[in-house]
Amino acid sequence: WLYPDTSIPPGQQLPAQKLSSDLSWSDLYLNEETWDELQALKRWMSHGDQLMKNPGMARHLSPGIRVLFYGPSGTGKTLAATLLGKEFEHPVYRIDLSQMVSKWVGETEKNLSRVFDIAENKKWILFFDEADALFSRRGKVNNANDRRSNQEIAYLLQRTENYPGTILMASNLRDNMDEAFTRRFQQIIHFDKPDASVREALWRNLLKDTFPMHAQVDLAEIAASYEVTGGQMKNAFRSIMLLVYDRPESQRVITWEDLHQAIQSVLRQSDELSIARRY
Repeated sequence: WLYPDTSIPPGQQLPAQKLSSDLSWSDLYLNEETWDELQALKRWMSHGDQLMKNPGMARHLSPGIRVLFYGPSGTGKTLAATLLGKEFEHPVYRIDLSQMVSKWVGETEKNLSRVFDIAENKKWILFFDEADALFSRRGKVNNANDRRSNQEIAYLLQRTENYPGTILMASNLRDNMDEAFTRRFQQIIHFDKPDASVREALWRNLLKDTFPMHAQVDLAEIAASYEVTGGQMKNAFRSIMLLVYDRPESQRVITWEDLHQAIQSVLRQSDELSIARRY
């Protein structure tokens, strides 16, 4: 699980994946509350270094920032992290904590230490995915495994609090996170499923410049009828394009049935049911 990066000297490869995207903020569709929280984060990334140079302010501030992104899969957490790096020209490295946690004593701390030792003072954004793999709620300490888990958490808390850059952690469920850790976040941003108006805007963005739409297709109705994430919509988009392109050229029109079939397919894959029907 080592991802080579030519910007890192040989022998110091980071156990992570560098994120990049050709997309822009205009391709990310989020609810208004999420946008507001992201704007607050961007203000820190714009001005935090200057605030830290003011002794009167710096004594009340930490040098870096720790932010939790939580919400269902496919709601834009990874893309938001990538776009923050793109805007501020800070490389973004995705660290999958589920792969870093080891059953061997001391190995988890060694893996985490390697990440921070390489990244320190490089202005990198560290994006810890599947954060609840390490920070799930703890019960009573009953055995050596529980004590070791607490040591691993304590170690990562120490390293994240001392990291001078931006740390983003992603989790599907905030309630799965240990309270002792969530208290250390300066921001907690909820990436919820998009509402109907956001879904309609995303459908229009996805389907523009592709094929003509049948007159009976009402994207506002589709958006109101199917509560899907942006990730699910993009999966459906792929299916729709293939359905339409498979027809003779003169019949390549997007129909209501195409949308319905593709959306139902992605919902079945995630064990979700839809009661939407055509009126």
